[in-house]
Amino acid sequence: MESERRTRERSWVEGWERVGQRLRELKRRELRAIRTEDALRKLAGAFESCRRHFVPSPTSGLVEQQRWFQKLRP
Repeated sequence: MESERRTRERSWVEGWERVGQRLRELKRRELRAIRTEDALRKLAGAFESCRRHFVPSPTSGLVEQQRWFQKLRP
């Protein structure tokens, strides 16, 4: 029973390793094939949505970061 489970688990892992290799190959192929102009056109809507809905912070966060560093100081 235990050996069957181990065999199934090993088979499952090996299957995902093969799938992972195929997915990496597919990703490389797609990245090589895409044109920058097309990618920018496809991302334009997401960029505009973020630009409209994101409220920028009034500060850079540097002062808050320095407060944290001060607390961590020995």
